[in-house]
Amino acid sequence: MQYGYHLKKTSSFTLYQFWMRQPDSEVEKLLKLFTFDTLGSITELMRRHGEKPELRLPQKRLAEQVTLLVHGEEGLITAQQATQALYEGSITALGQMNTEDIQQLFSGATVVGLLPEAGQDVLGLAMKAGLFSY
Repeated sequence: MQYGYHLKKTSSFTLYQFWMRQPDSEVEKLLKLFTFDTLGSITELMRRHGEKPELRLPQKRLAEQVTLLVHGEEGLITAQQATQALYEGSITALGQMNTEDIQQLFSGATVVGLLPEAGQDVLGLAMKAGLFSY
């Protein structure tokens, strides 16, 4: 008798962002638990983090390694592109994503279909879509 299981995984972007949001106080322990990095390389990464915490190097390493393990290289690339598009404003990264990945990225978001009018600026379009209250 064969059982068919379909496991629904967390999207690569959601998983990646979960690990990126880990606090500094936890990230070293999590790197030791969830990656195959050596203790020496983790120590060095944490030292570099102490010098420039705004780069979030340990969180990035953790997010990359766990996402790669769960979703493979393609999933990691998708998560990185989505991160660049949403958090770094990279239009190039958004352009490299396929339709399915973009739909998954914005699942749950409110969608408003509008046709811009001649001479309408971005603010006018945003107001018409109801993005801002006034």
